Amino acid sequence: MSTDADGRFARTLARREMHRSRSVASGVAAVLAALAVTYAAVELVLAASRLLPLLVRPADAESAWRDGAPLVLGAAAVLAALGVIALLLAVLPQRRPRHRLDDARSVILVDDDVLASAVSRRLARFAGVAADQVRTAVGRGSLVVLVRPTSGRPLAQVELDDTAAAFATALAARPRLRSRVTVARDGVLAR
Repeated sequence: MSTDADGRFARTLARREMHRSRSVASGVAAVLAALAVTYAAVELVLAASRLLPLLVRPADAESAWRDGAPLVLGAAAVLAALGVIALLLAVLPQRRPRHRLDDARSVILVDDDVLASAVSRRLARFAGVAADQVRTAVGRGSLVVLVRPTSGRPLAQVELDDTAAAFATALAARPRLRSRVTVARDGVLAR
């Protein structure tokens, strides 16, 4: 296999793992559409054959729609809501909280919670504080860190910023992570 084909395969694999599948929503929509079309076809065939309808004759449904019957308007509202949900599922991003780490030999995907934990541990060791004094949130392209210092031991904001930025750069995550460290004003009592 060529290197270009390997790269395409790795990109495809990473994309599939980083985004949720929409096949369940597509399957549900297809089944509902098939049921609606089948019901309408059966009602039309029964009306053309002058037999009793399953639920309502097409002519009666049309007149109820024109008159604004509450049941018909309710059904229309439900269909409109399903349409909005289907539209949102199609348009909104379905990204999983993961980042891809650059590696020449394989595809490495890391959950955002794992990245946050690693950054928190790294900064806690660097700052000399307990692990529970550092909170990290990982977004699509950002690392936001809050460090609560131990009372009486001030922390250097610039050094923490540099350490977080160096760690984020060393990760080589895609999408690239920008770090922001905040040192809390109130400290924690020493243990």
